[in-house]
Amino acid sequence: MLDLEQSIKIPKGHETGLYKCRVEYDTAIRKVNFFPYILKKIESLKIIKDDKIDYHLKYEDRMPLFLLYDKRAHADDVLIVKNNRLTDTYYCNTAFLEKGIWYTPEQPLLRGTQRDFLISKKVIIPADLTMNDLGRFDKIRLFNSMITWEDAMDVEMIYT
Repeated sequence: MLDLEQSIKIPKGHETGLYKCRVEYDTAIRKVNFFPYILKKIESLKIIKDDKIDYHLKYEDRMPLFLLYDKRAHADDVLIVKNNRLTDTYYCNTAFLEKGIWYTPEQPLLRGTQRDFLISKKVIIPADLTMNDLGRFDKIRLFNSMITWEDAMDVEMIYT
């Protein structure tokens, strides 16, 4: 088992501020990098369908996701639909508000750590969400491991 606490040391100059730690590993830790994290404001999404996309692990090669992201046109990000199911965006997991209850896709592309945490706290509830459900939601919220629920972004517009 990999011991991240023993393997990752915060470099000088990174003690304050918000940083993303990227760990490349297989059977052992290969590389650790720290990058300043800049929150990208996302107010609009373009729906992109792809029934073959697989991103159940955080792969180093994000090209399949980037190819979808590149189709966003004038939108800030993409809402990826797989097999008619709502999933994630390029950057974030998703939640959908209906009658005061937040739902998250039962089958996301990536079961993110923040998503798992929010499910465990019953802030969001996994549900089978399809394209046909989009019209019934009051809000769509985006979050990830670097964007807490309190800082999550509500999407203003969706393009088809």
